[in-house]
Amino acid sequence: MLPKEFEENVLGDIEAENGGDLEILGLDACLMGSAEVAYQFRNHVQYFIGSEETEAASGWSWEDVCKEFTDHPTLTTAQLANAVVDQREHSAIDTLSATCLSAEGVNILDLRTAVEALAAQLRSDSYKFPCHVARARENTKHVHADYTGYTNYSYISLYDYCKTLREELDSVSGGTAIREKAEDVMDLIYPCSMYSTVLENSTSVSYAEYKGLTVSYSMLTFRADELRAGSSVMLQTELDISPVSVTT
Repeated sequence: MLPKEFEENVLGDIEAENGGDLEILGLDACLMGSAEVAYQFRNHVQYFIGSEETEAASGWSWEDVCKEFTDHPTLTTAQLANAVVDQREHSAIDTLSATCLSAEGVNILDLRTAVEALAAQLRSDSYKFPCHVARARENTKHVHADYTGYTNYSYISLYDYCKTLREELDSVSGGTAIREKAEDVMDLIYPCSMYSTVLENSTSVSYAEYKGLTVSYSMLTFRADELRAGSSVMLQTELDISPVSVTT
């Protein structure tokens, strides 16, 4: 079931029975920790938990998750979301993060605004640095997925892309605007910061660069066109990131 189908056919029924929005939505499944998936549920859920990478077959440590309910009944919703992420230490999951979607404070809408600003700056300036932008995309950490019989690296760490882009353009004349926009996105993803939409993030050593959210950005063509809303058939999300060519 696609996220949009889940939103239309499942969340509405749950909200009707619950009498309002969900406080936490956790997806115990591979490759769900993306900006597109999180954004899709912003009108229905306060906090979202998902894994950027593939998960082990055992999934979450549900015994530890349930124990948080019984041992700490006074936890706030945000604290409980953080506790669920922290239980990753007791399981085989490689990445897990909690993201604020609609609760007060910094949330997914702020992140969307920052990503769109970065995309607009890339569209405006990337013709000046086509090789730098292409190298940043090529060298960014990607999730491991095989959709069509060959490895598809369309989903990358959004934080690591901005970090790599900033490093590529460090000290490059005229690259200041893109670097600053990339840093704005990084600030909104880096967990535990008062300005971050990602509340908590837990990774194994192998995925230390992952900070909470991936984004669709096709490596097969080295173009950011795949970032457009609707370009990802699998996700069918509303996240609209402007296209910019990074081919040389």
